[in-house]
This record gives sequence, structure tokens and C-alpha cells, in this order.
Amino acid sequence: KFSKVYYYLLSETNDDAFYINKLNGSLYTNKVLDREEIHEYDLRVLANSEPDFYLTSMEQNRILYNESEISNNVAKVIVTVLDVNDNSPRFNKSIYYAAVNSVAEINTFVLNVSAIDLDFGINGTFLYYIKSSNLYKYDSMHSSGSVIPSPFNISGNGQIFTATNLIENNQHHFIVTVVAKEVVYPERESVTKVYVWIFEPDQLIRVILSRPVEEVLKEKNEIVQELTNATNYIIIATDIKNHVNETGHVNKDWSDMYILGVNSSTQTIESVYDVLKVIDAKYDFLKDYYAGFAIENVLPAFIQEMEESFDPAL
Repeated sequence: KFSKVYYYLLSETNDDAFYINKLNGSLYTNKVLDREEIHEYDLRVLANSEPDFYLTSMEQNRILYNESEISNNVAKVIVTVLDVNDNSPRFNKSIYYAAVNSVAEINTFVLNVSAIDLDFGINGTFLYYIKSSNLYKYDSMHSSGSVIPSPFNISGNGQIFTATNLIENNQHHFIVTVVAKEVVYPERESVTKVYVWIFEPDQLIRVILSRPVEEVLKEKNEIVQELTNATNYIIIATDIKNHVNETGHVNKDWSDMYILGVNSSTQTIESVYDVLKVIDAKYDFLKDYYAGFAIENVLPAFIQEMEESFDPAL
């Protein structure tokens, strides 16, 4: 005659996600499982003939973490949590800011938006699309309507490009509504707004940094944010290149970051003079950041040279 067998559950987690029927060995969930929190459980089930068996924590750990301790009366059970589509896509920003040169060619890169979906596989797959591209003319706070077809395209990985020439929209701006939509039911959506100003090159400011481009790229967002905080303008970085000095020499150990400032009240691009005036006035606030980011100078990107008249008496 066989002895009565009793089953005891050992687990490497302490969240009591499962329980076992001691009499028949049936394993049950003890709470709602979430694959995004724990995707797999490594359990041990011990069987013996003692109805009130007890193991100390040290004895449990020896069985859980030492394969040599596993004997014929211990079974290893791996529980894989399957995914359900219970998350929506989420953008990492609710608003993005960008600026495009008015003479930019078609298919010029504007910026990259990014969303994530915590679900797995097809449940976590989504597509980007542009829902609308509302045009706001210079110094107007009211939309002229959504431009169709959109002046912008978006790729599968969230990169936005120009889809047409923008010279006729010089000094205007667009508010582009971008959607990330799931490809399977229930096809949840997430929305972000991309503000895009159309500028002329002489509206740019050059920030010279004594660091190479790859290092500046890592700190770009922080630099832009500190300049935004100091000036109260929306500061937008339009490009980062190797530094070119006054003689035309390229220095790959330094960088030139090109920025412009937008007045958040009027939604218009501020003059280079006004932005630099504020930056100069906030030098005491910014000097520590200048040192930390290795900012060597901030000046107009394009300096107009005044023609000197020739004095024949000289």
C-alpha cells in the first residue's frame, strides 16, 4: 500500500502569486499576473508523506538555488506568463519642438518622435501616422486649417521628414498631430503634438562647445532645456556640426550647435539680438552650465559684414 502524498510549493519570489492544493498537487494563481512585471516564475514543488511538513528559509533556498539538492521528490516548474493586449502605446513626450530651414529640400529630416507599448510581440506593435498638420501663419494664434496633403511624412520608426518645399511658409509654424496606433484589437491610440517653425538661416544662433559632436549629442536635450529655463524662450536645436573657426578650419574636437528661440506668447521666432541679449543678461545663472557643458561662446550664426567705404586720401 502506498503512503498518502502531500505537495508543498517553494518559490523564489515572495509575492504569493501561486498556491498549491496540498492534497492533489493542483497549482493555482493567487492573484492577477502581469507579464510586464514578471514574465516567468521558477517554482519548486516538493512531495512527501508528511501532512504538516515545514522547511526553514535556509532549507528552501538550498533547494531553489542548488540544482544538486533537487531529488526525486522535488519537481521544477516553470510558469511562463502569456501576454494580453492590456497596454496602450505611450509617447515619451506630449509635445515636441522642431524647426526647418525655409529652403530645405524635400525629404529633409525634421525630428524623431518615440512611443513604446509594454505589451509583447504583435500586442506591442503599433504604427505611426500623421493625423493633421495645422498651419499657423506668422503672428497668428488661430489655425488656417490642416494642410492636405501634409507637408510632412513619418516613417515606421517615428522619423519625420519634409514632404514638400516650405519656402511659402517662411516664418509660419505647424502643429502636427502624430498618432501611434496598435495594429491589433482594440487598436488603442496615443497622440502627441509636434510644433514645427519655418525659419531663415540668419535667425540662427551658434553655440560653440569644446567637445566633439558625439558628446554634445548626448547632452543636447539638457543644454537646450537650461537655455530655455534661462531665457524663457522655447529654444530649439536645429543642427550640430563639427566646429568651423573664423579661418574656415574644421575642428572635429569641437562642435557648433545651431539654435533659435521662439517667443512662447506670440509663437514667433525671436530675433538673434533679443535672444543673445537675454543670454548675456543671464550669464551669472548660466556660467556654471557653460563650464559643465564646455560652452566657449554664443554668437550669431551668420554675421553680416558691413562694407567699408574706401577713402582715397589714405
